[in-house]
Amino acid sequence: MAKGGSDHNLAAERGIATGDTPLCLAGHLPHKGGDQMDATSRTSLALPGEQSGQVVGDETAGRKAVGLEAVSIETSERVGPGESAPLAHLPPCGGDARQGRGGYSMAQPGPFSPADAVRRQSRAPVEAAYLPDRREARIAGLLALPAIVLLFLFILLPTLAVIVLGFTDFELGYGSFRFVGFENYVELLGDRTFRRSLWNTAVYTAIVTPVSIVLSLSIAMLIEAETKGRAFFRTVYFLPVASLLVAMATVWQFLFHPTIGPINTFLALFGIAGPNWLGASGTVLYGLSIIGIWQSVGFNMVLFLAGLTAIPRELYAAAEVDGAKSWFDRFRLVTWPMLGPTTLFVTTISIINSVKVFETVKTLTEGGPNKASEVLLFTIYQEGFVYLRVGYASAMTVVFLAILVVLMFLQYRVLDRKVHYA
Repeated sequence: MAKGGSDHNLAAERGIATGDTPLCLAGHLPHKGGDQMDATSRTSLALPGEQSGQVVGDETAGRKAVGLEAVSIETSERVGPGESAPLAHLPPCGGDARQGRGGYSMAQPGPFSPADAVRRQSRAPVEAAYLPDRREARIAGLLALPAIVLLFLFILLPTLAVIVLGFTDFELGYGSFRFVGFENYVELLGDRTFRRSLWNTAVYTAIVTPVSIVLSLSIAMLIEAETKGRAFFRTVYFLPVASLLVAMATVWQFLFHPTIGPINTFLALFGIAGPNWLGASGTVLYGLSIIGIWQSVGFNMVLFLAGLTAIPRELYAAAEVDGAKSWFDRFRLVTWPMLGPTTLFVTTISIINSVKVFETVKTLTEGGPNKASEVLLFTIYQEGFVYLRVGYASAMTVVFLAILVVLMFLQYRVLDRKVHYA
């Protein structure tokens, strides 16, 4: 039959009613009497690619009548223009118009019609693209589940319990309690001990944080400039971090002794009368601050060493070419700006550790003399575990957490704008 023949003539020539013409999964018209399409006709069908209905062979008109493309069902891939469909991918084309060998009626399609194949082919790339993401999301969720459970049980749930207990009069040893609203917070405003501990904590933080940052940065720069013995000095300065602070407090108690302590003995060589570091109200907070600085310098030094190592050496060479000859100019123009992220992190950690001071106060002074060294955490400990006023201590803890959150927020709002991220 001629290539340009009409759809009706093609159907009439084969003896098939145009309305109920069955199609195979590849979109072919069957031959008269239910015979399968011969190999010559099947191999002569060139698949059209993107232009639906344009094929080469004697099935052109029938293909255009139903608007189908030849699809490789097993591979679910579209065959390009000019290529022939593989014989292995083309199912038999037998069967009469309504009921035959492998044929299905267009009015009553079989379990897998050509339209289903086209829909599945268009949907397959989208589903294949989302499948790896979904699998990775499920795996990531399973891996993170233990950490999420522990975070909820040991951080979020206790924090929620503290907030709730802050509105009660709960005391250890009593079986019942009642909600008192904001009475605990009102009592805090008039509590002289709480205000004194808050002031002592602020003074301690104001001394320890900046001094420890300056000393640790200076030591880190000296160690970084020295090529010999670098590992030795790193270890020596990091020892205070690895040591047990409660045990080292006994050593500091001997060092600060007013009569036989090495510190006062050294001051006596220059005619200076050493104070009673831990026994006088005017000096006890400064003595504790010295211990806090000694404890923080080693850890901050390691962080600054990591930051100094990450600075490219080419920047120093370029600064020297531009006229930065002295070490101070190189520090001001290169080192300090490039250490911005490290300095921000060190400042944050130092403030948190300073506000959380407790071990040295509990071991050396017990908040004395005359509450001169009583800090916020020690006051919370006293109210909750000595006086057993858990509700009141919980209110103090909420205030303590609020102070930390506000400090961190202000710090990042102010300092993060001045930080240079390489």
